Amino acid sequence: MDKLLYVAPPVRVKQAALGAIAVAIAGTPSGGCGLRVRQWLPFPVASQDRRLPAVARPHQELLALLSSRVPVQSWGGRRPCPPRSRHLSVTLLALVSLATGGCSDSAVQATAQPRNEPQAPDSKPVLVAAEPVRRGSIASFYATTATLDAEHQTTVHARVEGIVKAVYREEGDVVKEGDVLAQLEDDDQQLRRKQARLKLKLARSERDRIARMHAASLLPDQDLEQRENELETAAAEVEAAELQLANTRVRAPLGGRVVRRHVDVGGHVSAAAPLFEIMDVEPMLVRIHVPANRLADVAPGQAVELTVGSRSETLTGKVTLVSPVVDPQAGTVKVTAEIHEYPAGVRPGDFAATRVATAVHDTALLVPAIAAFEEQDQQVVFVAASGKAQRRVVITGFSDRGLTEIVSGVSEGELVVVKGQRNLRDGLPITLEASAAAPTVAAPAEPEA
Repeated sequence: MDKLLYVAPPVRVKQAALGAIAVAIAGTPSGGCGLRVRQWLPFPVASQDRRLPAVARPHQELLALLSSRVPVQSWGGRRPCPPRSRHLSVTLLALVSLATGGCSDSAVQATAQPRNEPQAPDSKPVLVAAEPVRRGSIASFYATTATLDAEHQTTVHARVEGIVKAVYREEGDVVKEGDVLAQLEDDDQQLRRKQARLKLKLARSERDRIARMHAASLLPDQDLEQRENELETAAAEVEAAELQLANTRVRAPLGGRVVRRHVDVGGHVSAAAPLFEIMDVEPMLVRIHVPANRLADVAPGQAVELTVGSRSETLTGKVTLVSPVVDPQAGTVKVTAEIHEYPAGVRPGDFAATRVATAVHDTALLVPAIAAFEEQDQQVVFVAASGKAQRRVVITGFSDRGLTEIVSGVSEGELVVVKGQRNLRDGLPITLEASAAAPTVAAPAEPEA
């Protein structure tokens, strides 16, 4: 039922420095002809002024009603009151502040508002998602960048002077130790070897002749010794000639991949000129410079994670060497790791983002990283308990792969809110999603017949 406002007989404002007048139209309570308050007209009233000011002129219909006291039906279309109760009353409420000369709207607002205002309904539970706190292993990683290197790298030089006759390997080719990379012209070397062999043949024949005469006691011992020395010298010359001939074949000193070729067919090369560059890329190496104060848990055999260039896959290496000295200028220690398995597109010189674990906590309390957030310079999580949100101030530890370690503030098994937590406050009713409120358990498999 609508609330009605009835007014008392009119009064006059005689003394007012500055105030406000509220005009209400109503009937008497008898006969059920009471009317709602049609309009409130607040406006200033000057002292000793009985007229309505200019601010009320737009309300000519209402002013005419007040001055002529016409029946209510003719103005508002409502049920008329009996003749004895048709007289309209005007209540002038003057809110006067004589001490300050100011005015207040509190009285008018208090009169206009109903007495029994309905109470706001209780807040509805907020739908959130939660996950349990669990124990697990988490590590602190030192992240940096490094360049991939080959385990071994060498430059193949020419051992003899000559003209390049043929090139058998190109850049990118995988070679084994001893494979022929190029061939130099060898006509001179073959001729020298032939001469050396003839000389050796003559020296051997002469030594045999002197040996027979020495056996017959026809020549002294020194003659035989001289011919034996000449034979050995001829044999050495043959070996030198064969070596010079062999050096015209450029061979790989180690297995690996040809990364650069410096010669072309027909080109002249001098002794010791660079011909090829070979890298042994099995395995690949990465050298990481770790600050000395974070080297406590780095040891040979430890895993290292790498992301090469724009590739999305993560490579895994293994620490093989930790330098025993600290770089005095940078304050770092060189850590060398080997990578045995990698895609074909990975090459020496590639830029890689690396992560090496410097500390590990095996039994840490872990929550999803999105559950903890900063609020008023504190790390906060909301715990779902008994249908309400509990605000907890926590101390966090390591963070890795979407998980955050909680040092204190929660216990294992408690449900932490991971969705909708930023709209919560302590004690607010909440409702958990089905996956968190009633976790599903896989049904046991049926035994085979």
